[in-house]
Amino acid sequence: MIFNLSPVVRDAVIDLTVQQQLSNFVVTQTGVNNSPTLTKREVATSLSVGDGDVVLIGGLSEDRNSAARVGFSFLPEWMRSNTGDKSKSEILLVLQVKKL
Repeated sequence: MIFNLSPVVRDAVIDLTVQQQLSNFVVTQTGVNNSPTLTKREVATSLSVGDGDVVLIGGLSEDRNSAARVGFSFLPEWMRSNTGDKSKSEILLVLQVKKL
């Protein structure tokens, strides 16, 4: 995870540029086998807030699904079983902006 925050302080307002990046590797399904594929998700936003304000930024959600067939290959289909996994994640960033 990479977070970049760039504040610009003015009289009554603080301007923020927020960039979030999340990278991971997944198994290659096409092309060269046994080599990982880099997946990168990125979001950027700009906002103006007052001193002491709290900001909640959501995004970069991910759903993962996997499925597999379990059992010996020489057995008939009805003697094998299915297995799978589902997961969901989302990054939430909570910021409180204060002048120092």
